[in-house]
Amino acid sequence: MGEPILVVALDAIDAKLAAEYEGVDEWWIGELWDHIYPTCPGLKRAGRPIRRGAGRLYPEAGDVCRWCVRVWRARKAKLDDTHPETGDDGEHG
Repeated sequence: MGEPILVVALDAIDAKLAAEYEGVDEWWIGELWDHIYPTCPGLKRAGRPIRRGAGRLYPEAGDVCRWCVRVWRARKAKLDDTHPETGDDGEHG
């Protein structure tokens, strides 16, 4: 009987995170931190088989490797600069 309450609580938490943060669907489970990139040096250093995480991960909500978050933010900023509202960088050809 406790399961439905747990599912509702997790759904509510996920909805709150989704409203506050941008999430990623593809991520990997680490020992201390989760990872956005399978090529992360910290994930590779662990020396264990890489396991894909399930569900959605919110990098800026915490518990994500700092290296992965820095790379994710840089890539996101580059996309935002290259494709400002229209998705076009202004170059044609």
